[in-house]
Amino acid sequence: MDSIIFGHSLYIDKEYESFINKFSSTTGSDFPKGKMGNYLTSWYEGYIYCLMIGLNINSRHYKGFENKHQKMPNWSNQNINQYKYCIARVIGREDIINELELNSREKILENYNGLSELLKKVKEICDQFALGGLHYLRKEYDNDSTLFDDPFALSTIYENASKS
Repeated sequence: MDSIIFGHSLYIDKEYESFINKFSSTTGSDFPKGKMGNYLTSWYEGYIYCLMIGLNINSRHYKGFENKHQKMPNWSNQNINQYKYCIARVIGREDIINELELNSREKILENYNGLSELLKKVKEICDQFALGGLHYLRKEYDNDSTLFDDPFALSTIYENASKS
């Protein structure tokens, strides 16, 4: 199972990349000047952050990644445990259990040709929640262009999203 999850590719949509770079590196490069406290160092971290916000606010976007390209072919060793935690949050939701028909062993065997197929569907759902989180961030930024200026901005945004 770990090797399947580790092999989930990370995508990014060109439309969102410049916005994402306001709070997270999409290239793994150094922090922009003055951004150290409120900047995520990789798209792995950015994706997880967006996914967690999407889960917290229950926002799922079914369309997105229209102009996608693969950013990373698999998960980094540094971030795989956070991603697995997110997967556990996704498949632990009653609505997802019902959607994927994970209620019984028989349904699982009937609907999926192995764990790989099930985890592929879970990755699609994770992407949808990550897009939901990204759309939330973009809306917040559109309302306040100084959103990411505070050194504690990402923490504050996450806390506010957790209260929603």
